[in-house]
Amino acid sequence: MKPIASLLLVLAVSLLEVSCIGPSPGGLQLIANHPPNAGLLRLQQLEAKHPGLAAFLKDYGLPDYTLETTGTPGRGVMLYYLGPGKAWLMVEHKKNSAPVFLGPETIQRKELNFLRAAKDLNQPDPKVNQ
Repeated sequence: MKPIASLLLVLAVSLLEVSCIGPSPGGLQLIANHPPNAGLLRLQQLEAKHPGLAAFLKDYGLPDYTLETTGTPGRGVMLYYLGPGKAWLMVEHKKNSAPVFLGPETIQRKELNFLRAAKDLNQPDPKVNQ
């Protein structure tokens, strides 16, 4: 059986939303702090709703990507950290219940390369701002 991160990433590839107009649920979202993007705004909304997520992010820092999921075992958010090549899944079994964190899972090399390439494509060109 493939790791959780790989299975969810396969689904995410077809839903790739590296950038979007506003902070909305669903899809794979790049998290950028400089300048803040829609992915970061959505993550901040989730932090406000789930204090457990805020505590997790305080310990691990901002992920590079998030992917919101629904279904079994419940609503969740996959948190992708490209530096260490790891992903965690935050699961909310019942609405407004305390989230559970599963992982870390190793992100498979193919998926990791894809996510890194997508992130590089979304980096602002420093030459443009000079």
